[in-house]
This record gives sequence, C-alpha cells and structure tokens, in this order.
Amino acid sequence: MGLGKLVLPYDVLTSEHMIMSAGVNLPEADNASGVEAVLERYGVDALRFYLTTILPELQSTTYSLRDLVTRNNDDLVATYGNVVHRVLTFVQRSFNGVVPAPAGFGDQDRAMLQNLESAFAAVDKAISEVRLREGLSAAMALAGSANRYLDERSPWKRISSDPAVAATTTYVMLQVLNGLKIVFAPYLPFSSQQLHQLLGYTTQVCDCYWEAAAIPAGQTLPSPYPLFAKYDQL
Repeated sequence: MGLGKLVLPYDVLTSEHMIMSAGVNLPEADNASGVEAVLERYGVDALRFYLTTILPELQSTTYSLRDLVTRNNDDLVATYGNVVHRVLTFVQRSFNGVVPAPAGFGDQDRAMLQNLESAFAAVDKAISEVRLREGLSAAMALAGSANRYLDERSPWKRISSDPAVAATTTYVMLQVLNGLKIVFAPYLPFSSQQLHQLLGYTTQVCDCYWEAAAIPAGQTLPSPYPLFAKYDQL
C-alpha cells in the first residue's frame, strides 16, 4: 500500500476441509497407498476430476476411493467418454474416418450448437470466479446434452434412409467434441490432448483459443480408442 504500485489481493478465497482417513488407501494386498498409488492405478485425469467434484468450496467434504471409482465410471466413462467414442467410431464406420459436410441445420442442430456456445460462457465465468465445481458441472452438462441430442437424432438409423441428415448430425457432434476438449482442458488436460489428436490435430490443445472453433469437413480422423477406463468397484 505504501509503494502504491503493486496489485493487492482483491479476491481472497477460502474453503472448508476435505476429510481423509486411513480407509482411502488402496487395498493392502497392493502394497501401495497414497497419491502415487492412486495416480498409477487410476490416472491423473480421473483423480483431477474427482477432486474437483468434491472441492470443499462451501462445506467440508469427504474423500473416498470408492466414490472416485463410482464417479469415474458413471460420469467420465458413461457420459463424457461414451459420447466421444460413439461419435468417433460412427465416423470411422460410416464416413471412412472423414468429417462429413453438413446438409443444412434444423432446429435441434442449431440448439445443440447454441448449447456449445453457452457452455463456453458458463465454464469461463465459473472458473473466472473460482467456482471450479460449477465450471466442471457446466462442462459435464454439455456432454450430457450431447448424448441426448445424439440419441434423439440417431444417425446410425438414418445413414441408409437419409444420409444427408446423418451427415449433418455427425458434423454437429464433431463440433461439440471439438468444444468439449477445450472446456474440459482446465480440468482434464491429458484426455483433452488425446481428444484433440483423435479429432485429427497434431498441435497442442493448450494452444487453442477459448472458443467453439469449427473442425472442417473433409478432415481425416485417426482410429479412435476410449478416453477413459472403467474400473472395478473396491
């Protein structure tokens, strides 16, 4: 204050406690416990995802390895990873691994693309205000809406009878995946980089702008693989 030149703290953040106990360790038969063992077994992104979902921003929370596995399987695998793998495998099977060109957008298509734009704004606002759990929830909500859109449009059912509609749906979904890799990047940097590469890019996802950039029609995608592994419950 005396110098008059320094930027003083203006947003002092506090939180409650994250409770941990001896019961959070891996089974004794593994002869390992602690952060290193959890990282080795479940990976960085799964742990980052779980810790963010239970951040004690407003009240104390409890860390549970069983809960980590449940959230990994039910959220990362069944929601986010599921929609990614469904779309990318469909592109390989029905479009020879090439991003198809859209044939005109309908109301559902435009609504899905608007959801993508809204997610960027929601995640950006939450992170800027250091409400990290809310930001992650907004990213997961986008993945959830993408699953619902994909189920409703069912391009695998229309590929024979109306290939133009199937192509448009697939194109829209690839735009959504291209956005999901960005909104999840602050939370899941490693899987975001993997998805970046699965969408045909050779650069670093951290160099992308915070925006819903279009993946171009005609871009060739490599063979897909699951972003996340499902684990047996302890």
